[in-house]
Amino acid sequence: MSRNGNSVSHLANYRTHVKYKQKCAEDGVSYALRRKLPERKRLHIYRDVNGHWFLHVHIKNMPASNLQIKKLYKTFYTSSFITIQDIRTLRNARLDMRIYCEVRKIWTVLTASLIRFFLGWLTKLDVGCWLSAPQCSGSDECSVTVDSSNNNSVPSTPQLSNEELNKINTFIDRLWQTREKGGKNSMLTEDEMIGLCHKARPIFLAQPNLLDLQGPLKICGDIHGQFSDLLHLFELCGKPDKINYLFLGDYVDRGRHSLETISLLLCYKLKYPLRFFLLRGNHETQSVTRIYGFFDECKRRFSAKLWRQFIDTFNCLPVCAIIEGQIFCCHGGLSPEMLTPEVTDLFELRQKIKRIQRPCDVPENGLLCDLLWSDPWYIDFSEKAVEPSGWEPSERGVSFMFGPNVIDQFLERFNLDLIVRAHQVVEDGYEFYANRSLVTVFSAPNYCGEFDNAAAVFCLSRLTSNLESLQPTHSNLITDIDDYGHDEADLEGSFQIIRSLSSPKK
Repeated sequence: MSRNGNSVSHLANYRTHVKYKQKCAEDGVSYALRRKLPERKRLHIYRDVNGHWFLHVHIKNMPASNLQIKKLYKTFYTSSFITIQDIRTLRNARLDMRIYCEVRKIWTVLTASLIRFFLGWLTKLDVGCWLSAPQCSGSDECSVTVDSSNNNSVPSTPQLSNEELNKINTFIDRLWQTREKGGKNSMLTEDEMIGLCHKARPIFLAQPNLLDLQGPLKICGDIHGQFSDLLHLFELCGKPDKINYLFLGDYVDRGRHSLETISLLLCYKLKYPLRFFLLRGNHETQSVTRIYGFFDECKRRFSAKLWRQFIDTFNCLPVCAIIEGQIFCCHGGLSPEMLTPEVTDLFELRQKIKRIQRPCDVPENGLLCDLLWSDPWYIDFSEKAVEPSGWEPSERGVSFMFGPNVIDQFLERFNLDLIVRAHQVVEDGYEFYANRSLVTVFSAPNYCGEFDNAAAVFCLSRLTSNLESLQPTHSNLITDIDDYGHDEADLEGSFQIIRSLSSPKK
């Protein structure tokens, strides 16, 4: 598409007004950027007569017409689902995410307001300062450090304006009020939730696939749309204004209030981008949410367009974290690709994980799939003559199961102490495995109303750690604190157990 707005079906032209921290030589910047882009993309930077910097990004060979988009997505959607509005949403979201990725590569960008020329239409994308990029020269070298103070002003992560923060605070208050009204309404409109998605994506993309975190913080497992239990968790363990959190994924599906759950988590992520972290789970994918409830909830309460916006946001989530250089965290588990001969130390492992391109859907196999889907072997060894070892195809039909020897090899090679993961229901909310070298954490009590399970939150400090366990939310509760000591010094602590006087409702 030319600058005068003539329609061309396979060309989108973006123009961005960019403010630079420092003046750059036009030719030098343009040359450096063009070298890193594929041949099908062109990126130009120039200054106008008033001294303003402009960025032009051309994306060629992208389907743009409704017919082209429908052909592209016909393998994923049935004719009963796809509509013209859905087609336009899919097309525009795809183009928007491409431009987000390209602009992120320009580390000198301070702020940007994006103007899109597409099929003769001129639209201004509501991105504001969220296109700020890390100060480091490459995303592979970036890391995020959580400090105990409430300071989220590090320039490597996009910041919100005071007006936007006030709006986020209002959203949080309204979501907390849903419990008083029985949780029947999300208290957020469809446009407000779409706005949360748009604002959250650049923040997720500005932080690396593998987060380097520091304690103290609390690690939570699966939530699965159990919104009242999520609120109870924050009441018990502390709200994010005082506590650092890392969630391991599976925020939606199965539970009745997935929209409220993911909306509240995104609000906290926007408000505390360097204190509140969300990893991707196997349910934060297009294929799984279509089957297990989130798509149906979005379409029943609002529209399929809202579901697509959340999927585009899920595609931007990081996938794992390392805490204090000692604890590896992910949703599922390990992958054979992490233990290949060429991955000899922790630095190479970090680079391998950080090279996973985002935004992306989860493939059927490979490193990203395994991090979200794999499981340790939970087998009663008393019935086995030989303890299982190595890798075996998973009973889920996706990824692998791995034995204790794989865990030992992983921890020894990368000089780590513990693996923390989620992904499986465990009766007490947590369960150790392989001589306490791996722990599964599950944070949805009375899961789906069918399991009489507790939920747990792994509380980590710089020197010691402990697990807080909570039972399903009921009116009559008693508290029992059981001391529990471990052989390992950094696992000494106690379990705070909240037991119910009444049996869970089935």
